[in-house]
Amino acid sequence: METHIVLLPVEYNNSRKVCEAIQNQKYKTISEALVVITSKLEIESLSDILIYDMNTFMDAVNDQDLDVLTEFFMSYITIE
Repeated sequence: METHIVLLPVEYNNSRKVCEAIQNQKYKTISEALVVITSKLEIESLSDILIYDMNTFMDAVNDQDLDVLTEFFMSYITIE
């Protein structure tokens, strides 16, 4: 099992509630998690949803690729 960070844009009306709903939930695959997240957000496009494993997330933050996180609500999930 591996923890993943989920970033949802603040522009969606319920993205914070979705982050709270999925927090610490377990999914078999990232694809399954994306289906649940897009359903809860009531959107069709996956392009704005970011999911990182912990190492990639830390590298992106430390390399300042993800320098400004104020545009996102953050949560975490576990992939089995």
